[in-house]
Amino acid sequence: MRLTRATLLFVGTAAVALGCSSSNSAQRPKTSATPRTQPTPVRLWTKVTLGGVAQQILARGDDATLPLLLWLHGGPGNSEIPLSHVYGPALERHFIVVHWDQRGAGRSYAASAPPRDMSVDRFVRDSKELALWLRQRFKSSRLFLLGHSWGTVVGALAAARYPKLFDAYVAVAQVTNLVQIGEAQRRLAFERAKRQSNAAASARFAKPAAKRPPSLPQLLETMKLVASLGGNLYKQTGYGRFAQIMKASKHPLPPSARGATLFSLKRLWSELWRLDVSKDAKRFEMPVYLLIGRHDLQVPPPTVVAYAASVAAPRKAVVWFDSSAHWPQLEQPRRFERVLVCKLLQKGCAR
Repeated sequence: MRLTRATLLFVGTAAVALGCSSSNSAQRPKTSATPRTQPTPVRLWTKVTLGGVAQQILARGDDATLPLLLWLHGGPGNSEIPLSHVYGPALERHFIVVHWDQRGAGRSYAASAPPRDMSVDRFVRDSKELALWLRQRFKSSRLFLLGHSWGTVVGALAAARYPKLFDAYVAVAQVTNLVQIGEAQRRLAFERAKRQSNAAASARFAKPAAKRPPSLPQLLETMKLVASLGGNLYKQTGYGRFAQIMKASKHPLPPSARGATLFSLKRLWSELWRLDVSKDAKRFEMPVYLLIGRHDLQVPPPTVVAYAASVAAPRKAVVWFDSSAHWPQLEQPRRFERVLVCKLLQKGCAR
């Protein structure tokens, strides 16, 4: 099967105010008003050493005093920096959005990395180190954690393990248990394939879900069929839109990042298959918000709803995106912005 660059990138389940003056009455002497301090935008493009490995981050915000939003991309191995220009500028009005190319992804990818450095626990510890670095670098009193797809594995475990580091956890397409996800995916994809008269997908999803980790070629074929059903991007039947978005990016993937997704999957797939986030991350000491694309077939909504019901947190909510599948930040960016501002900043909730 010929794999395009966009396909490989997204198989994982695959970023002011002016000073004012005051008016005075004629009877009072004029006084000079203290001008407001101009906001200092954040435009940081650098590498940070985490767990002994230099890893790329992009931090952007309209004001250096804004709260931090640490964004954990999907994959594993799928840098989201080339996509962030779609939704990033709107979020940057409210947050310093920090995109991080995790080890094995994007500009942090090195094919020579030892396999022992590619473990879920190592990614979780990297996230702790980065959170501490960000708090020190920006002197911020608030740091929110957001994970998408594979990023929710790291995100949920980090939020549960390091509760004092994060003020809230946002999960977009929360991954829990891959066996349960596979069975829900098979059932929902089969129903949709029949409605769409998609013979290839019907034949594939009529078979029982695997109880053992599928091979990477099998995984890639499954993801291709999921995309053909609009289960990756709603009402899209392939990966063409990703290619268009990446082409317009100021930070496209460099040639050195080729192979990052397969590299990461090969080293993490068996561990991911054994992992059960629904058991390992059930209690949180911060608010938890689970964002779900109603048409998602990569991470089927029933599995996220079940996880949400089992989670203990001071405050939790499930938020639906009715015109989205696996990528609500790309498919409904305006609603995505409103939801984050409402839930994390308690602003604009009445709209």
